Amino acid sequence: MLNKRVLAPFLTATILSATPLVAHDWYPAECCSGQDCAPVTGVSFVSSSPNELPVMIVTTQYGTKPVPRSIAPRESPDERMHACIFQGQVICLFIPPTN
Repeated sequence: MLNKRVLAPFLTATILSATPLVAHDWYPAECCSGQDCAPVTGVSFVSSSPNELPVMIVTTQYGTKPVPRSIAPRESPDERMHACIFQGQVICLFIPPTN
């Protein structure tokens, strides 16, 4: 008879390997160093003056940061907005496709 302490790690590994792929699996390597990309949970816009275009501020599980104007948004494959925050700044932004 198999010992439960011996069998448990094998069952856990089998269950974990059978789970579907998570969002990190589609982020491009240049945007994601393993754990810095996530769905956006909040968006706001801030402007320091009425004559200035507002800056988008995004929040993910990794923090709240402004999106630099130099970043060109990419199309998100899952109809959700995502951001990659690396070393305290947004380096990639993914937005749902527009029709």
